Amino acid sequence: MTEVDKPPSLAGRGGCWFRSVDEGGVNAEIHVGVDDPFVPAKKAHPALVVESVAALEAMAQRIEARGFDLSWADRETFEGYIRFHARDGFGNRLEVLTPRPSSSSAAERGS
Repeated sequence: MTEVDKPPSLAGRGGCWFRSVDEGGVNAEIHVGVDDPFVPAKKAHPALVVESVAALEAMAQRIEARGFDLSWADRETFEGYIRFHARDGFGNRLEVLTPRPSSSSAAERGS
């Protein structure tokens, strides 16, 4: 995702926006606001979907390698998905997930 300018009418409120674009156009945006005084979100969180279990595990490794808190405690608790939760540098909760491979897909791969 790339940081993009907020519209001028909203820029004075602070925060920042991030956007993901592919050949079909904008496919995701995250709008991050600010609270004064700052309080990290304990439950509310963005959920980011990645394309595969391999991509999910690679992202988890990158996050942990940079010293951020990460938990797989809820890995199997969301039907149809595999996921983890992490905390950013400010204590905000983030979820990263991927669709659970079907058993036929695993059989086709020889798993």
